[in-house]
Amino acid sequence: MKHFISYFSIILLAIFMVLIIRHNEPKVSPKILTVSKYYSYLYSSDQKITVPIYLNVEHHPLSDLESYQNTFISNEEESKKLEISLVTVEKKGTEAYLNDFYHIYHLHFSMPYLAGDYYIEDCYLNILLANDEEVKVYIGKMSLIYLDSDSNLFDWSSLSGIKKENSFLSRLSEIHVDYFESILDIESIFIGMDLEVTFKNEASKLIIYIPYQAYLLDNVPIIITFSNTEKQGIMNFKYIVDYHILKESGPLIHAYALD
Repeated sequence: MKHFISYFSIILLAIFMVLIIRHNEPKVSPKILTVSKYYSYLYSSDQKITVPIYLNVEHHPLSDLESYQNTFISNEEESKKLEISLVTVEKKGTEAYLNDFYHIYHLHFSMPYLAGDYYIEDCYLNILLANDEEVKVYIGKMSLIYLDSDSNLFDWSSLSGIKKENSFLSRLSEIHVDYFESILDIESIFIGMDLEVTFKNEASKLIIYIPYQAYLLDNVPIIITFSNTEKQGIMNFKYIVDYHILKESGPLIHAYALD
């Protein structure tokens, strides 16, 4: 009987210690991180706008598609805004940053069909959740491009991109386009509404040089204007894939507390 009481006392003590430890564990305050990025998309019926977010908690309404009530992009004052429809919320893994682990989610939106180009220099993503929580986060620049007509003067074969030498930031420095033939001379090249780039032709390879800006840049279209003013678009292509975005982005990261 004494042995039974002793074992019972040990079990009670162990349970009590576990409860004390759990009670004293620091509670994680939910946070969302975003990283300043240059978003540029050329319209097609199946083109998606993809915005990465980072959550330090796994189970939050932002990770569940059914929890979203409304989404739109805007400037800070919301004097300019555009509703965009969320299609999927994709879990992409985790990343460690400042002694915390963040769950990475890609929010995929349908690109709306508009009558003309659309640009927001300082772009915010605005989210209304089903529980009426409102989330507003800075995401960078947004450029949506619509071509009235698309010529076929530039017969290209392959695309590739590289970052600046010795740079770990997820940002393109050059795009290389191999091509068979360019019927007319190229007058100018843009990769976003506000971003004209320099270039040179070199033995059936078009080399595009992208100036540095304080934004991530990994997925852009190419808009070519020829000497006769005709335009041709090369659709969005993800040129680089990095797995340690937060670690290398430093001052480009924006943190927000969540309810």
